[in-house]
Amino acid sequence: MLFSTHEFIFFFLPLTVIGFYTIAGLGHSRLAIVWLTLASLLFYAWWNPVYLTLLSASILFNYAFGILLANKGAGRRGTIFLGMGVAVNLGLLGYFKYSHFLVENLNWLAGTDFVLSAIVLPLAISFFTFQQIAYLVDCRRGLAKERDFVSYCLFVSFFPQLIAGPIVHHAEMMPQFASKGARRVDWKNIAIGLTILTLGLFKKTVIADNLNGWATPVFQAAAQGSGIGALAAWQGVLAWSGQIYFDFSAYSDIAIGIGCMFGIRLPLNFDSPFKARDFAEYRNRWHLTLNRFLRDYLYFPLGGSRKGEVRLYINLILVMMIAGLWHGAAWTFVIWGLFQGMFLMADRLWKKTFNLSGRLPVWLKPSWSMVVRFVTLTAMLVSLTLFRVESMESIWTIFTALAGQDVALVEIPAVSVEGFLKVLAILVFTLTAPNIYQFMRNYQPALTASTAPLGRWSSRIVWRPGPLYAVLLGIIAFVAILSMGTPLDFYYFRF
Repeated sequence: MLFSTHEFIFFFLPLTVIGFYTIAGLGHSRLAIVWLTLASLLFYAWWNPVYLTLLSASILFNYAFGILLANKGAGRRGTIFLGMGVAVNLGLLGYFKYSHFLVENLNWLAGTDFVLSAIVLPLAISFFTFQQIAYLVDCRRGLAKERDFVSYCLFVSFFPQLIAGPIVHHAEMMPQFASKGARRVDWKNIAIGLTILTLGLFKKTVIADNLNGWATPVFQAAAQGSGIGALAAWQGVLAWSGQIYFDFSAYSDIAIGIGCMFGIRLPLNFDSPFKARDFAEYRNRWHLTLNRFLRDYLYFPLGGSRKGEVRLYINLILVMMIAGLWHGAAWTFVIWGLFQGMFLMADRLWKKTFNLSGRLPVWLKPSWSMVVRFVTLTAMLVSLTLFRVESMESIWTIFTALAGQDVALVEIPAVSVEGFLKVLAILVFTLTAPNIYQFMRNYQPALTASTAPLGRWSSRIVWRPGPLYAVLLGIIAFVAILSMGTPLDFYYFRF
């Protein structure tokens, strides 16, 4: 069940919210949590009931192992137990997500012809696996200890963030689930949640899904081995970058908006990365909770920056390559991760070696800042192409066309100067307009606040409950719902 479908907007969500507050209002707080848990499990089972078996088994295993680690996790024995728990989780993820990738590469290296039967990738397995690995590590560290099985089930399966994040921590969610205040109707929270949900839905159905129409024909032509021109390549890359930007931003917004409707604050997961002032800032604004997981549970254990500069760079590249592989079982994702690691390394080396921002005259600093932002944005837009292409040949076709080397051009009806300018206009809008959390900054809708740059004119735009915004949001909701049509999956569902 997609957020951007009529059955979710008009049936599942309102029935879940009404049922939750009705049960809680009758004095059955515990039963309200059970209701929300069952609704979340139904939401997950909607795609394929078989998936629910795997999710349930994962929840049971990690809950039991969490208790074991909390009770007997001290010393060497705890390290062994933790290793076993993490190995089972990674083994499950590896089987479903990476088996074919490993066999294909083994066949290529060894000249063998092993064949695996089809394996259906369970929805959200990367997200709920990482979330529960973090829980086990926290249990080993003495930071988490969960005895309430129903609350643990809700922690893992809470439907707004189950499929594509944010990846939440036990310590962030459990106090909120336990709070009786979260089970009383708060009309301010409902208004905040509906506002964010509406704006996120608009991003998905009106912007992201329409950008797909400008991007897909270009990438299809490249996949078929057709030569494409520079205009087509740049339109495809910009449209695709905008599509995945608004698609993931929309999911993150809708998740936070729905959470607010239940009185639950989720962590910020997407914070205007296209406004980043350098590569490091860009990485810290795209998929914040995945970056947090990789930092806390991989980068720091590898030594972080504590073991010298060379080791730091190795750790950066290794962590980003693993991040790429987490996104998908293909070499294009590994190469994307390698690029991200190299960008971060280059960014650090440049700042450490030259530190121009501290040496330039005051009058020249704004211009230099614009140059750095332009280089950062261009590099990131081009690197996002690796998320969309499916072969090394397609990468070469796209990248050579971006550089202006046109060969054997094929005409693509969706490509035009007008289309390119429309896509460019959408990109400019993302760079100048406030994001939702800046727009709602007086009400703190997420656990963390946006730190993205806020322009002079956009700083004046602030949400306030009242008739004017009610009418405007009503119009936006009407347009978003009319634009639903045949819904496209959120791209991060593939991960």
